[in-house]
Amino acid sequence: IASRTFLQPVLREFVPEFNDQYVPPVMLYNLYRDIYYHDSVAGAAVDIMSSLAFSDFNLVGLDDKQMVPFRQSVDNIRARRLFPQISIEYNVNGMYIGQTPWDEDKKIFKNLIPHNPSYSYIRASPVFGQDPDVSVDFGNAMREISSAQGKNRQNVKMDGLDEKMFDKRYDLPLDQMIYMTRRGMFRDVRGVSYYKRILPIWLLEKSLLRGTLDQSTKRQRAIAHISIGDEEWAPTADEMRMIADMYNNADLDPVGAVFVTRKGIDIQDVRRGDDFWKWPDITDWSAALKMKALGINEALLSGDLTLNTLDMSLSV
Repeated sequence: IASRTFLQPVLREFVPEFNDQYVPPVMLYNLYRDIYYHDSVAGAAVDIMSSLAFSDFNLVGLDDKQMVPFRQSVDNIRARRLFPQISIEYNVNGMYIGQTPWDEDKKIFKNLIPHNPSYSYIRASPVFGQDPDVSVDFGNAMREISSAQGKNRQNVKMDGLDEKMFDKRYDLPLDQMIYMTRRGMFRDVRGVSYYKRILPIWLLEKSLLRGTLDQSTKRQRAIAHISIGDEEWAPTADEMRMIADMYNNADLDPVGAVFVTRKGIDIQDVRRGDDFWKWPDITDWSAALKMKALGINEALLSGDLTLNTLDMSLSV
């Protein structure tokens, strides 16, 4: 946290003067994904929200012949598996940007391309409710996914997408763009991550977690301080070394060690193995704060709470 390269994106998040909606806050997106993958409270909260909201569905309202292109479009974009993924991206990043290429001949959507917000550049519109202009650095995004650039180009070309998408920033066509943001205020054109309010707590936890891992690899027990000698005996360096070796060998005995010394030897433990501020010291406090910030409770996370959405819809 002390490094300037790490603090700069954090300043962009908390200080309004640093805020630039056009440039992607890549470091913040990495932090949000880190929270989702490694935080047991925040990650589980998003998984529950994204899995409870969606189930199998059927398209109705038209006869079978008229329903064919709609069903084909749903199959092409794999809607049942897609919706929970969109929900996760929407909550973790605060936004979702996708592209749906259209087949003019068959009148169906051919597929869906989710765009990485880290490679998305947004120019906000001053008109309320109007989608902004979005351009994506699609080539770098694809090169990050796979080094087989030629194969990716060929696959995309087969789907009818423009080859120039790989060479420079590509302006998403408005008739193909899906732009969804979890808004807080008017200027939040990039959306507000569900994790924004717990970010300070996570940064503190992350710092303590690094320190705890570092300390645990150094030592896991107290340091023994052995005082040798009295008025009648002044030990030599060899004698002190011998006593230390005897103590270490006795400590390694898994059955039952015997450590015999003469008078004038005092052994004390100093600097206990847990004598530092560590991550487990704040887990209860941080978990309670995160659940308050996320608007969930422990019963929901542990599975002790049963929700019947039809009966409980007014009170939940």
